[in-house]
Amino acid sequence: MFVTFGKSPLRAKRMSGAMASLTGGEGYELSYLLDNYDWASLNASKATIVDVGGSIGFVCIDLAKRYPDLKFVVQDLPKTIDSAPKLEGDLAQRITFQAHDFFSPQPVKNADVYLFRWIFHNHSDKYASKILSALIPSMKKGARVLINDHCLRDGFGEESMWDEKIIRTMDLVMLTLLNATERSERQYKTLFENTHKDLKFAGVKRIEGCRMSIVEAVWEGEDYGGA
Repeated sequence: MFVTFGKSPLRAKRMSGAMASLTGGEGYELSYLLDNYDWASLNASKATIVDVGGSIGFVCIDLAKRYPDLKFVVQDLPKTIDSAPKLEGDLAQRITFQAHDFFSPQPVKNADVYLFRWIFHNHSDKYASKILSALIPSMKKGARVLINDHCLRDGFGEESMWDEKIIRTMDLVMLTLLNATERSERQYKTLFENTHKDLKFAGVKRIEGCRMSIVEAVWEGEDYGGA
């Protein structure tokens, strides 16, 4: 679907506008991600964060403005990277844009965090596992995978009726358009386990007022990153 839209400038523009409207809408504001994860400790260790499928870098730009010692690599397909803003000053020194297909082996080794926002719900388990597997040859022990996406409740009644409707509707949309799915905590844990025994599920953070959760896994296997 995304490849098809990319071939038509008009469709691509419409799609971009629709996504901007959705991702900036109530319950999806970027501030929830920025305010509810321990970026400060990563900043203290001068961490490197790779935003995989990070579009034109708006997540990393906002993080960089808050945390002066973080470094970033924003990855997306070539046409998207070509449209990224030209940064200046300190931001240009700390944010790198890189063309990359996330089904291919990850070129950035030894990063501290590999971030995926609005990525995994576009893919079935088969392809989601391929995305994760592509990271492993580049990961150092202790590296984190952060997924910022919907996380379904295993039962009903834990979300408001309105939020439940929106998230479940999105699940059906993903199935219809992409043969994909929104996942529950249990399904994310299974996805990590089935990808590699050393990719350990570390939990889900649900944020009041936000429809998206922060799903985390940690690589506890061999330190491939320095190889």
